[in-house]
Amino acid sequence: MEVVVKTRAYVKICMHSLKYPHSTVCGLLLTTKRKKASTNQTYIEFLDAIPLIHSGHGLTHVLETALIQISNYYKSSDVQIGGIYQANKYFFDSQPNVFAQRLGEKVLENNSEAVVVMVNNIGLAQALDDQNEMDSALTVYHLSDQKWKAKSGGHRFENPSQAFNAVQEFIFKSQLHFQLIDFDNHLDDIRMDWNNKHINDVIDNWIKVSVD
Repeated sequence: MEVVVKTRAYVKICMHSLKYPHSTVCGLLLTTKRKKASTNQTYIEFLDAIPLIHSGHGLTHVLETALIQISNYYKSSDVQIGGIYQANKYFFDSQPNVFAQRLGEKVLENNSEAVVVMVNNIGLAQALDDQNEMDSALTVYHLSDQKWKAKSGGHRFENPSQAFNAVQEFIFKSQLHFQLIDFDNHLDDIRMDWNNKHINDVIDNWIKVSVD
């Protein structure tokens, strides 16, 4: 099934990765299913990214708390947790480690089409400067024969130029990524909003203006 990455999801993955460039970061992906009007084929759309951790990597209780709270928050909506993303702290390491695989399997328990999205640090570095390199920033894995394998066809961006320009705007110009809150931050201070409503609104308003 085709995977389509929307601008907000991509920008927040980049924000989380670049806010903590010397740490392994991971988060959840919110997805929904759509159908192409022209072919009636179903595809998965990555709507948003929910940053989870940057310091407590591998702490089971943190992840369980996050999964329960986030699942409950979105259970009455038409979106679901459809996968995870992870950026490894070592620049040349872009493979899903045991932690990413197990977290992906945890999401699979409630979503049979869940995927693991790995940030390719080398590809991301190139994608920040060149829109034509954006596809290499992310690698989508799915579970096949009990192993996480790179998905044939990978993914595509809903609007590549918009996603590229949004990263330039919110990371390099306004440096909004330093305001991003992950679940680690929330557990340190529960007043901090792991849903990042402020950032979501800023990105969405920018998208609306750019489309108009």
